[in-house]
Amino acid sequence: MPLCFAAPLATFLALVLAPDGALADPPPARSADGLGAGTTAPLTLAKAAELARTRGLDVLVADAQRRGAEADVRTAGTLQNPAITVGFGKAVKYTRPDGCTGCSPWQYVVGASDQGLLFDVLAGKRALRMDVARAAVDGATASRRDVERIVVAQTKAAYAQVALAMRAVQFAETQEASMASAAALAKVRFPQVINEGELARVEAEHFDAATQVDVAKATLAANRASLGFLLGIRGGSVPEVDPAELDFRVPAELANATQEGLFKSALDHRPDLAVAAAAGRRAQASGALARRAVFPDVAVGVQYQQQGIDGAQSIQPPTVAVALTAVLPVFSQRQGEIERAAADGEAATWGLARAEAAVLADVNSGLGGFVAARSRVVRMRDQLLPARKKALDVVRAQYDRGAAPLMDWLDAQRTYATANRELNEAMAEFWAQVFALEAATGTEFSK
Repeated sequence: MPLCFAAPLATFLALVLAPDGALADPPPARSADGLGAGTTAPLTLAKAAELARTRGLDVLVADAQRRGAEADVRTAGTLQNPAITVGFGKAVKYTRPDGCTGCSPWQYVVGASDQGLLFDVLAGKRALRMDVARAAVDGATASRRDVERIVVAQTKAAYAQVALAMRAVQFAETQEASMASAAALAKVRFPQVINEGELARVEAEHFDAATQVDVAKATLAANRASLGFLLGIRGGSVPEVDPAELDFRVPAELANATQEGLFKSALDHRPDLAVAAAAGRRAQASGALARRAVFPDVAVGVQYQQQGIDGAQSIQPPTVAVALTAVLPVFSQRQGEIERAAADGEAATWGLARAEAAVLADVNSGLGGFVAARSRVVRMRDQLLPARKKALDVVRAQYDRGAAPLMDWLDAQRTYATANRELNEAMAEFWAQVFALEAATGTEFSK
C-alpha cells in the first residue's frame, strides 16, 4: 500500500473500531482549588459567597483558631496525673548488733500523691477553668462568623467590581470600534471636507479610545486578582463571572427599609456583638477562678517506708503515712489576677457598648449611602444616559451627512462616554452600599 494512504486508513480504522466513549472529549481540567478551570459556566454571586465562606483564607485561619480554643477546653479539664515515689537507701556507718538477724542498713520507700487532683475538683477550680475556656470558645466561634461576614461582603464587592469592569471593557471596545470607523471616514473626507488638523484630531481620539480599552482590561485583571484572593484560589485562574448578576435592582429588604428596622436586625445578627459579649463572660469567669485560686492547692499523699527486713528488730519498722501538702497564701492572695479580671470585665462592658455604637454608625452610614447611590443610578440610567445617547446619535447622523462640524461630534462622543463611565461607577457604588448594609446588619438580602 502506498504510504500516502497508510495514515488516512489507520485513522479511519481507529474511528470505526474504537469502543463507545473512547473518543469522547476528556473531562474539563480542574484547578488545584477544584473550581473547574475548564468549565464554561460563569461563577454566580451566590457561589462566590459560598466559596468565600468555606475557602476564604481569613475564614480558614479563624476556623483553625476556633479549633484551638476548643482544644483549650480539653486542656482546662485535664485531670492531674498522679505521682509515685520509689526510694532505696542505706544507713551510713551502721553496724548490725549481734544476734539481730532482721537488722539491715537498707531502706525502702514507696509513695504516691494525687498532685492536688482531689482538692482541685472539690474546690471547683477545674470547673472554673473550663468555664473560662468555654467562654473563649464562644468568642472564637463568634469571631469566625464575624470574619465570614466581612469576607463575604468583601467578596461580593469584588465580584461587583469584576462584573462592572467587564462591562467597562465591552463599552471601551465599542467606543474604540466607533472611533476607528470615524477615523476611516475622516480619511475619506480629507482634504475635501475636513482639514489636516481635524483629521489629526479624529485619529488622536481613536488612539485615546484604544488606550481606554487597555486601561479597562488592566483594571479588570486587577479586580480578578482581588476576587481570586478572597475566594482562596491558590492555583489556576479565576472563573468568569456573570455581569447580569449585577443588573440594577433593589433588594426587597431595602425597598422600604428604615433605620430602626435595620438597627434591630443588626443587634440580632451581628457576630461582633457576640464576640464582645463572650469577652465579658470570659472576664467574669476569670475573676471567679482568680478568687477561687486563693484557696490553697492541697495534695494528698501516702507513703510506705521501712529499713530492715524484720519488722520487730528493724531500724525503721514498716510505716505507712498519709500527708497533705499545701501552699499557704501568705504573701500572695492572687490580688493581681483578681484586679486584672475586674479590669477585663470593665473593658468588655465598654467594648460591647462600643460595638453597639459602631453597629448604629454602620447602619446609618450604609443606609444613607444606599439611598444616595440608588437615586444617582436611577437618575443617570433613566435620564442622563438616554439624553446623552440621543444627542450623540443626532450629531453623528448630522456629521455623516456633513451637516455638523467634526468638533460637535467628538464632543458628543466624549460626553456620552463620560456619562457611561459615570453610570458604571454609580452602579459599583450602589452595589458596594448594598453589600455594606449586608455587613452592617449581619444578614444577606434576597436577589
